[in-house]
Amino acid sequence: MHRFIETCTNCIFLLNLPLSEGVTLKKNNMSLYLSITVILLLSLLLIKMLQLLNITLFILTLGSLSSTVKNAGEILKSAIRKKYKKQREEGIDTELCVQKEKKEKLVQPDYKDMFNVRTVLTTGMAGVGKTFQTKMFTIKWAKGNTNKKIDFIVSFQFSKLNKRRDQVQSMEELLNDHFSDIKLRGHLSYDKFKILFILDGLEECTLPLDFINNKNLTDMKAQATMDELLTNLIKETLLPSAHLWIISQPSGVDKIPSDYIQKVTKCQETSKRWTKVVTHMRERLCTEITLIEDTDHPKQKTTEHIMREDSTAEGTDEQKKKQIVVKVEATSDIFKDKKGNKIRTVLTVGEADIGKSFHVQKFIKQWAEKKNPSVFTWVADKTKASFGKAKQNELGMFPLSEINQIKDMKFSLVGLLNHFFKKTKEFVITNFSQFPVLIILDGLDKFQLPLDFDNNTTLSDISEPASVDVLLTNLIKGNLLPSALVWITSRPSAANRLNVEKCVDRVTEIREKPDIRSQRKLKSQLKEQFTRVSEGIDRQKTSAVLNEIYTELYIIEGQSGEVNKQQETRLVEKAKFKPVKQETVIKYNEIFTSVENKHIKTVMTIGVAGIGKTIASMKYMLDWAEGNMVQDIYFMFPLPFRELNLRKEEQLSFEDLLHQFFPAMKTSEISDYDKYNILVVLDGFDECRLDLDFSESNKCIDVREQTSVNLLLTNLIHGNLLPKAQIWITSRPAASNRIPADKVDRVTEVRGFNDEQKEEYFRKRFNVDLAEKILTHVKKSRSLYIMCHIPVFCWITAKVLEEYVTTNQEDEMPKTLTDMYTYFLLIECRQANRKYNEDKTSESCEIDKCWNERNKETIISLGKLAFEELVKGNFLFTEENLTECGTDITKAAVFSGILTQIEREGPSMYPQKLFCFVHLSIQEFLAAFYVFYIFNNKSENLLTPPPSVVSDLPASEFYKKAVDKALDSKHGDWDLFLRFLLGLSLETNQKHLKELLIDNNKNNKETNKETAEYIKKKINEDISDADKNLNLFYCLNELNDHSLVKDIKDQLRSGKQNFEDYSAAQWSALTFVLLTSDEKLDVFDLKKYRKSEKVLLGMLPVVKVSKITLLTWCELSEKACSGLTSSVLSSAFSNLSELDFSHNDLLDVGVQHLAEGLKSSHCKLEILKLSGCQVTETGCSFLASSLIFNAASLLKHLDLSYNHPGDLGTRQLTDIKEDPVMKLKTLL
Repeated sequence: MHRFIETCTNCIFLLNLPLSEGVTLKKNNMSLYLSITVILLLSLLLIKMLQLLNITLFILTLGSLSSTVKNAGEILKSAIRKKYKKQREEGIDTELCVQKEKKEKLVQPDYKDMFNVRTVLTTGMAGVGKTFQTKMFTIKWAKGNTNKKIDFIVSFQFSKLNKRRDQVQSMEELLNDHFSDIKLRGHLSYDKFKILFILDGLEECTLPLDFINNKNLTDMKAQATMDELLTNLIKETLLPSAHLWIISQPSGVDKIPSDYIQKVTKCQETSKRWTKVVTHMRERLCTEITLIEDTDHPKQKTTEHIMREDSTAEGTDEQKKKQIVVKVEATSDIFKDKKGNKIRTVLTVGEADIGKSFHVQKFIKQWAEKKNPSVFTWVADKTKASFGKAKQNELGMFPLSEINQIKDMKFSLVGLLNHFFKKTKEFVITNFSQFPVLIILDGLDKFQLPLDFDNNTTLSDISEPASVDVLLTNLIKGNLLPSALVWITSRPSAANRLNVEKCVDRVTEIREKPDIRSQRKLKSQLKEQFTRVSEGIDRQKTSAVLNEIYTELYIIEGQSGEVNKQQETRLVEKAKFKPVKQETVIKYNEIFTSVENKHIKTVMTIGVAGIGKTIASMKYMLDWAEGNMVQDIYFMFPLPFRELNLRKEEQLSFEDLLHQFFPAMKTSEISDYDKYNILVVLDGFDECRLDLDFSESNKCIDVREQTSVNLLLTNLIHGNLLPKAQIWITSRPAASNRIPADKVDRVTEVRGFNDEQKEEYFRKRFNVDLAEKILTHVKKSRSLYIMCHIPVFCWITAKVLEEYVTTNQEDEMPKTLTDMYTYFLLIECRQANRKYNEDKTSESCEIDKCWNERNKETIISLGKLAFEELVKGNFLFTEENLTECGTDITKAAVFSGILTQIEREGPSMYPQKLFCFVHLSIQEFLAAFYVFYIFNNKSENLLTPPPSVVSDLPASEFYKKAVDKALDSKHGDWDLFLRFLLGLSLETNQKHLKELLIDNNKNNKETNKETAEYIKKKINEDISDADKNLNLFYCLNELNDHSLVKDIKDQLRSGKQNFEDYSAAQWSALTFVLLTSDEKLDVFDLKKYRKSEKVLLGMLPVVKVSKITLLTWCELSEKACSGLTSSVLSSAFSNLSELDFSHNDLLDVGVQHLAEGLKSSHCKLEILKLSGCQVTETGCSFLASSLIFNAASLLKHLDLSYNHPGDLGTRQLTDIKEDPVMKLKTLL
């Protein structure tokens, strides 16, 4: 009866009758349903035949059993709901995937099809959320939201079951113990219910789980060990109706044979968890990486990130092979490929400290701060597209640093990331391959790991531990986490450790920007070239630091177009009369400083040889190269004409020219030079031997167009080439007029030392006593003192006089130029002996002997070179030039104070050696010596073309011809040569050269007297050029003939001069005396001397240096006006600011000459008085036209009283006076 009732009860459960909680049968089991129904009906017929008592008992039993099951399930579910009432589904960041034949199917959140099989195994890394998934399932079941067919859920931890290893019990007892906490009422037959066993932590199971040898169990009441209970439960021999959900880490999966597992699921993180990790990584990196603002960071300004790609342009095979440089605008571009190829591993190389880490940190910072989000979205999309990822997730960035600290440890890739990034460990990311990942290995060259890319150890499991070097090599090779992007940075030398062709998809480069690199190397070249210079003129002795020896030069600002054709010595002699207050003194580093917002493009700096033009330009460029001042210039290119001359026959572009001079510019990659502030320094324009044609007929505007150097330079100065570049030209005055005046924005003149600087120079060089002796002597000789304006001459004078004083020589100290240079030649000979014998044993007397055969040959050959090149106008010589003159270069090299080799720092395409005399005056002295030597020893006159043998020519005639040659020279080119030649005719100088000369018993004194008389005769002639007369007086000084000058000086001292009886020579002598005296010449009053037009014209040099000239009532005519205009008003060296011409019959023609003078940009007149000069309306119109033409005229006061200006003349001048732009304010 009991068994019958039990059978019926089971049937009721199966039918899901209201009295039970049985399962609902599916439609496909309808046949079984009908069979059971028939049996049940038959059973019911039998029941009716039973006694009423038995029927009642049967029904009560069924109801009691159903009520017990229902009660137990509700109690369990209630307890679960209470326990997890605060759990919210929104926090779920894991998911389950069913794994089947390499395909994954996501388990639905309601777990609907989770247990359509008996045994399910769920795997997953520790902490990924496997247990959390079981908890969420349990909660859903307890709420009735899933798997309602399950009656009970029984959860066991393997770690706790391990403790029952030795305990023997039945399955029923095990379940009763489990449910003891919820106090289920009544007796339950567990094998009649649907129970879900959750067995968590299989990897922790220490039980043997012997599926083969353990005995089989089917009875719930059978006693057995825990291992036997579990194996039978899993094998389905015990409680076959139950479901099993086994949870395990991958390491525990193999403990259960796969035959007993019907479904395998994998627990993995969702995008939500990845987003959390990315968020925390951003926060961390934002804190860790502190960069200066990108725009201010030095690496941002000086470096760039580039890729090199094959050229796609059509052309030759060589052109096609040439790679093009592509700038990386955004770092993410390094993973882009125009052809759609997969770019996984990128190697970025760069030299040490170039800024690789800066670019890496900048990229990370942008990612962390979510700057340029589209860029990083692209990278994420690229990862998805390249590696087949269906989900779109945020890019995760993992910079791996401090690798050396763990170099001896073992990690899995996951473990490595967990080690460096705490959040990946906390949130547990197990399947990095499903998310876009960028791993950054910054500084491969610093890794102290034996990275062996030829090692055959293959690692593909991100959870498999290995040594760090094996881990990284497999990551880079793509064996490990192939879905990840990898960015490596390294120095080029260390990058060779990588098998780039096999392991790297793209190589990029962090480099110094090419223009900045070229600028840095250019500055380095200029520093090497200009930091040390030769002190004085001995360029082969120990050099000195330019910054230490540089003395501020006296540089004045002139006006645009101001040029001078006069011989340099004349210019030096006039310099003393330039009043400081009328000149604008300018510092060397301010020559390009704009005035009144006027841009200064081209500056011409003039000055005599050795005055300091080159030194000033060198100091300017050195300041720039060292980062001091003038930093608004980006490139400075010094192009000396000495070397430009060597390229006379070449065809090249301006860019080619720069590359030859400055190799660093070859890699500048400049496409547009106009983007840069460029200064081109053209030093030594006077030495230019190129045929410069400043016509616009051959225009060149492209720096890459090949043409002649002539055209390159003319177009550069014209502004066609590099139109925005500034140009600094240095030149001796005589050559400067070759450049069109309108192409020069500012003219500056280097005056060398002014009087105060001269004294400062000698006082710095010597002690007090010696400095006073030398200064006193120099001041006695006006010609020497004036020449000391030139720093090089100052140095020569100091060297010579120091030798005289310190050796206590009995001879009189040198007092003329020839004396000075002759003695300087002796010093150089003795110095050459010492240099030549440095490594040899020689007697001191032999060393001190000046004129040994070696020195004789060398000096004579150098004299020949000096003269022949002076005739040609050359100041720069080749090795061939020296050889042709018989000069042994090795022997000449020791005369370093006379001849010097021009050396250019850095590489040069021209190995040819170049030479020059250290100063033009040295060349002129040696030229004069050679002409004198040939005449004296061979009776040849080299001054007559062609040279002729004149054995019967008296010496005086020879010197007279020399005087004529100098007077015939248009610009005084032979003035200094003549002084030296005449000075060498004196016995006092010849005695120092006697070992070179043949004693021909010539009467030198008589010759000198005849020559002096001839010079005086020339002085007495009406020579229109007063400056030539002045040089003749200097020549008399060299001949020690001071008679004319002494006579004038005596008359001036006595006050008994009779100017009415003065000859032309005396007037010239008076002019010379005045100009070479210390007397102030600010005011010149012609009436003080003689009211004569001829006297005025002879004294124009004095008028030129005066500030005020008074010529009233002096019976002057238009001839005086013409002379004043040409020699004074139009002269750049004129100081005249006030001219009073009143009461002279100048007439309109005379005023016309004066008006021409007013047009000159050099005219400094501020006051012009023409009262009572018979000026008419015509003359006034001349004056008005001049002032309009030269709107910059300084004229403020114009006196035309007692004249006849007429209405038109008055109106024209009045209009100018009333014009606020004009300076004329007073009109009488």
